[in-house]
Amino acid sequence: TQRVVQDCAVAIPRNEGLIRSIRFPRALLPVSSVVGQTLAFIPALMVMLITLVVSGERPSSRWLVLPMVLVAHAAFNLGIGFIAARIGASFRDLPQIIPHVFRIIFYLSGIIFSLERIVDNEQLVSMAAVNPVYSLVTAARWCLVGVDAPLEVWVSLALWSTLTPVAGLVYFRAREYRYGA
Repeated sequence: TQRVVQDCAVAIPRNEGLIRSIRFPRALLPVSSVVGQTLAFIPALMVMLITLVVSGERPSSRWLVLPMVLVAHAAFNLGIGFIAARIGASFRDLPQIIPHVFRIIFYLSGIIFSLERIVDNEQLVSMAAVNPVYSLVTAARWCLVGVDAPLEVWVSLALWSTLTPVAGLVYFRAREYRYGA
């Protein structure tokens, strides 16, 4: 996700010459970043799956849900990629800020640890489902290692992965005529 946002944040400035020389849907620039980063993630995913099997985790029927979680992740990435591309087109310092923002998201999302293990309050854990990264990570953990994923996680994942691309595209297209101008 961080790589998608960083690529999309510079997609418009990096391609200004192309934008000025030919007419094409500018939305293809963030889309190509998302596709590229998604394909680049596949080898890491394969290594992770092999590591899980070697460490004693056995494939289960839950693993069949993982491709749907990955599609939801790609859809969410596309939405925030559109948003990052529009902001990056006018705010050239965005790529310098992104790593700091993602470091905060990293620690608040339970990526290193499962929030359920350190937070006793079920309401706080349920509120964490509002965080899209937490929902993605928890859904993936459910698929691969059987961690509990409450209904809030799945609802949040469905909402983020359907609403973010639509909202991001609308936001991106609202200023599309100014890209490269």
